[in-house]
Amino acid sequence: LRQEVLRVAPRHAPTLYNLGLAQLDAGHSVEGTALLERSVEADSMRADAWYFLAYSQLQQARYDDAAESAARFLDLGSDPRRAEEMRAIISRAQERGGPTGS
Repeated sequence: LRQEVLRVAPRHAPTLYNLGLAQLDAGHSVEGTALLERSVEADSMRADAWYFLAYSQLQQARYDDAAESAARFLDLGSDPRRAEEMRAIISRAQERGGPTGS
């Protein structure tokens, strides 16, 4: 079913976002992250996608990517509670990635 949905709506940001979250929930972190990345490529204004993308990238030790996704979330000026979480992700990513964040 997932492949059929992706065939019909390969650049539909809400669909990619929902499939990405479903994959993350099912424990398929690499595929879920890839779908979230496609979601923000299709619609870079989706704060919710940037939020979950930052977390999933951090869990995969993709520190630079996580920091960038968190920063993109912050640029959108969304939910203040989540903004604090994103600042924490940036801080953790910088600590784990070394002086350059890599």
